[in-house]
Amino acid sequence: MELSQAMVTLISVRRFRDQAVNTSTLEELMMAATSAPSPANSQPWEFVLVKSPEKKGSLAKINLECASTYIRNRKVKMDEQRIRYLQKSLRRMAEAPAMLVLCVNWKRAGFMNKTGGLAKINKRLEQVATYGAVFPAMQNLLLSARSMGLGCWISMYHYYNMTEFRSVLNLPAYVEPVATICIGYPTGRFKPVRRESFRKRLHVDGW
Repeated sequence: MELSQAMVTLISVRRFRDQAVNTSTLEELMMAATSAPSPANSQPWEFVLVKSPEKKGSLAKINLECASTYIRNRKVKMDEQRIRYLQKSLRRMAEAPAMLVLCVNWKRAGFMNKTGGLAKINKRLEQVATYGAVFPAMQNLLLSARSMGLGCWISMYHYYNMTEFRSVLNLPAYVEPVATICIGYPTGRFKPVRRESFRKRLHVDGW
């Protein structure tokens, strides 16, 4: 598959066939993820592959509960149909053939000086640059999955209950779970994404 085709059909997939994703395929996806660029070659990503049905269920339950908080706090309100669809999807989240939690290892992110007059700016730059490594890693994974005919769904609702989420996975304090990625073979077809033209967002030589 051409990269351009994968990019323009990279939709969220929330319904999967009852077909396992084999270990070698998941390893290939994580290899693609770790090919992403990172600041000072810090490679701050970590992966938690969730296999236990019990743990899958716990993570799904946390995401479902936290989604209610997310819905209430949205500035742009969701209509009832979209809310029902989201909740239904989250109730069956644990059924995803593969679940991968992408994390930041903040111990690997200490590449900027935290003393002196620029300490505050340096810290902020380090934070932004570190997330700026983890998200390209996730995009690499998503595109690689799409090229294999796999669909993915990203959930980040757990930020409303980080303590319980971290506890399920027994994560150390320096590891931050960023996203739960559900992976599997979709029941439906891939289709083009719907986006505004980049020309509406383009500024030349300034705003």
